[in-house]
Amino acid sequence: MSRQQRQGLKVLKAVSSGIRLKVLNTLFDKGPLSYTDLMKILRLSPSRDAGRFAYHLRFLLNADL
Repeated sequence: MSRQQRQGLKVLKAVSSGIRLKVLNTLFDKGPLSYTDLMKILRLSPSRDAGRFAYHLRFLLNADL
């Protein structure tokens, strides 16, 4: 598998999650946001969803998104 194919698979896996797609769309529409502001816009609770949210952000970063 070529480097481009591996990168393409990473991107496809990254956008296969609804929350990750919402993060990308929000950042595209609104520009750079803080962690907290992004959580608020996505209606996530910092106390309840912080770990899950961090997981999804790391997934996007690892896909270079």
